[in-house]
Amino acid sequence: MKKFIALVIIITMALVSGCSAKDNPKALTKEIYGLDTIIELTVYNCDQETLSLCGGEIHWLEGIFSKTIEGSDISRINENSGDWVEIEDSAYEVLKTAYEVSENTKGAFDITISPAVSIWGFDSNKYTIPEEHDIASALEYIDYKTLEFDDSTESVRIGESFSIDLGGIAKGYVADYVADFLREEGVSSAMLNFGGNICLIGSKPDKSLWNIGIKAPFADGYFATVSVADKTISTAGGYERYFEENGEIYHHIMDPHTASPAKTDVLSSTVIGENGTVCDALSTAVFVKGSSSVKEIAGLYPELDFVVLTEDSVFVTENISKNFALSEGYEDIKIINI
Repeated sequence: MKKFIALVIIITMALVSGCSAKDNPKALTKEIYGLDTIIELTVYNCDQETLSLCGGEIHWLEGIFSKTIEGSDISRINENSGDWVEIEDSAYEVLKTAYEVSENTKGAFDITISPAVSIWGFDSNKYTIPEEHDIASALEYIDYKTLEFDDSTESVRIGESFSIDLGGIAKGYVADYVADFLREEGVSSAMLNFGGNICLIGSKPDKSLWNIGIKAPFADGYFATVSVADKTISTAGGYERYFEENGEIYHHIMDPHTASPAKTDVLSSTVIGENGTVCDALSTAVFVKGSSSVKEIAGLYPELDFVVLTEDSVFVTENISKNFALSEGYEDIKIINI
């Protein structure tokens, strides 16, 4: 059995650069830095002006969601913890969705995880193993249930000294937002790569499904493929950011119940569906809860598909299993249909 430490999504398709005419199915591509990642947009039958507007939309939303940008909705909430803060529609929608996912996963996903991220150094890139008393202190200020909502004014209130971090959900929302914008502009085929979140508009220009390869680490190629159209594919894995000390790897995905990197049998979790915001949050939740949670969570979200990898098995929901295939050389991975 090959040892898998990480899982990354790659797109197995040819990209053709250059602006396109409406009757010429070539791709126009654009690379943007935002949301702390490299964003790659590949859009068919689109003009340069429309594609450039996507960058503005991304940075506008980042200015609402980022906890480090002064004056953002999230920074205002954090700076005024204990008080009601009126926010933008988009921020209110994301926070409501985050709360719902937290409830459904019994707190495995929690946007008040910020203290844990800080004490481990993942928000400053100054990685360290915190003392036990620091972990205990952080745990006192991790609890999504302190978040309150006022639908009449679209205002929220977080507990005193609590703070919010949307790192586990914002990219999914922004990808959906940009996809909707492009659809309104007449785009019917595109691939938007938000670094771990792949949003697909329609099918490929030839009307066939997009073939998404899930790459095997430390080896050429990929261990499996899924074929989909008009979906978002969100993957969470400890490989994205980590440091190593004394032979042990400490990754950035925190367990809200321990204020420490999650320790489960999941190496990577992928969630596929039409709602990228939910997919983004759930991919983190499944990683935190472990493979034993997949069937239960999938039952709560029957409209979504899951591909969850452990060291010797891959859990696949029935619907996507029809368009799921292991690559040659990886037959020793046990497929468990759920």
